[in-house]
Amino acid sequence: MARLAIRLNLLFNVCLRMAQHHTSQRVRRVASRPSALATARHDRRESSRASDGPLFTIEEAARQTGVEAATLRAWERRYAVPAPQRTSGGYRVYARRDILEIQAVVRRCSKGLRPRQAALVVLRDRITADRSPESGDLPAMRRRLEEACLTFDDEAAAAVLEQASVAYRGSDMLRELVLPVIVTIAAGYHAGAITISQEHFASQLARRIGADLLAAAIPASTKVTVLLGCAPGEQHELGLLWLACELGQRGFRVTYLGPAVPVDSFLAAAERLDAPIGIVGATVRAHLEEWRTHLRRFKRRRRPAIIWAGPAAPMAARWPGCIARDIDEGIERVLRLAARSRHHQRQDTR
Repeated sequence: MARLAIRLNLLFNVCLRMAQHHTSQRVRRVASRPSALATARHDRRESSRASDGPLFTIEEAARQTGVEAATLRAWERRYAVPAPQRTSGGYRVYARRDILEIQAVVRRCSKGLRPRQAALVVLRDRITADRSPESGDLPAMRRRLEEACLTFDDEAAAAVLEQASVAYRGSDMLRELVLPVIVTIAAGYHAGAITISQEHFASQLARRIGADLLAAAIPASTKVTVLLGCAPGEQHELGLLWLACELGQRGFRVTYLGPAVPVDSFLAAAERLDAPIGIVGATVRAHLEEWRTHLRRFKRRRRPAIIWAGPAAPMAARWPGCIARDIDEGIERVLRLAARSRHHQRQDTR
């Protein structure tokens, strides 16, 4: 169940799910540690009580914002936005800040966001404004996440990721928090200070986070399809998974096949998806040997434009396609190939 909490947190529903804690048994939390949402609500109410600003009934709030009272109740129940105070008789009263939050949700909905997405943005802004600077200290979060991995503590890891989700969105969390911890743990393993079980626990955590980020990405209708998979025999997938997350956050239609993908399977998937761009990841040069054989046999029209990515990519410098030694170079290559693909599509339609 704790692993499920990690998945929910990393799908950017942490704030929403924690608001429903008392009605759902699917999310486990550390009892002694209040959630970010609970803290934000408490600080929000305390600051409102200290304020001398006017308070409004739900009917007055509905008139000011143009949102029906029933909808305001539903938003509060589902998304924790707004978060009105209650009178001694149990009636909702809305402060000026509540009115502004409702208007912010309406404004974002008018730009195409769903109410859930718009409310989450507002809730994040509230939590960020109320959170003390030291609680978001990146080195401290890295240390806590590393300790959680080394002690196989899913709940502690979930708590760190919940906190980090306030300051970091999407692939930024993977880049700034998770992968540096994985690198540190991997170095400890190679130095003999960390067991293989600890290293595997940390790697699986990173894989779950990456998979959740991919699932949460919303592709843009104008973006091309990018197919990613590791070379045959290649098991080190985190770099390629990170690249897939970065592309997903940029609106590309990403299909990620994972580690050790046979060449025939990769090409069949590319043909089925009509993917104009394929990315093959490899950290070991020997894992690209099977591709060398296939490149001689297959005609160019049966391949997507290939980007050879990872530490072993220079081996493919003379092969068709291009190489990307790191994430940033991979993103740049995809952007160029995507622009070229759209140009060819426009020419074909003329």
